[in-house]
Amino acid sequence: MKKLIVLILAVLPFLSFAQSDSGFDSKGKIEIYAGYGLLTAPDIITGFSDIFTSALLPGMIEKVESRGFGAAFGGLDYYISNHFTAGLQYSYASYEHTYDMQNQSVAKMNTKYHTLLAHGKGIWLNTLLIQLYSVVAVGPSFTKADNDLGDTKTNTAFAFHASLIGIRVGNQIAFFTEGGFGYQGLISAGVSVRF
Repeated sequence: MKKLIVLILAVLPFLSFAQSDSGFDSKGKIEIYAGYGLLTAPDIITGFSDIFTSALLPGMIEKVESRGFGAAFGGLDYYISNHFTAGLQYSYASYEHTYDMQNQSVAKMNTKYHTLLAHGKGIWLNTLLIQLYSVVAVGPSFTKADNDLGDTKTNTAFAFHASLIGIRVGNQIAFFTEGGFGYQGLISAGVSVRF
């Protein structure tokens, strides 16, 4: 059964792109969207960072606690054709880290991720009320970490997102959800407006 699902997901995009544009005519339209993603790449980076910090500094740090989960995102897509869009996406994630030290002191650090991605969408199925699609997005992520001593560190890193499958339900105003991996999350959902 799993092989059949993988085969369908692998072949469906090629069959859909080969069809004539008999679906909803969206060429030249613009879509604005906003949403929230869970289990993002920064979530995973933060989780591993907490584990390694405790493991690499035994005897100094008693406990690490991080708050913050997921990323808010928004963007704009232009329909190049009925099967492809191109656009830009911005996402924001923030985490607060608390380090309980062995000497009973507490240290705090705030980390913020500002990510700007060039966004491309391949649409498998494009009807008036339903779209099935895949997404690939790449770009820079600007990270800023401040601690309670006033120290600040910044970093710029390569960021990405890939959604194997996404579904948009609605016409001009719609709900969407995607399953993928990267800076938008393993699972994300939101609303979009197309005009």
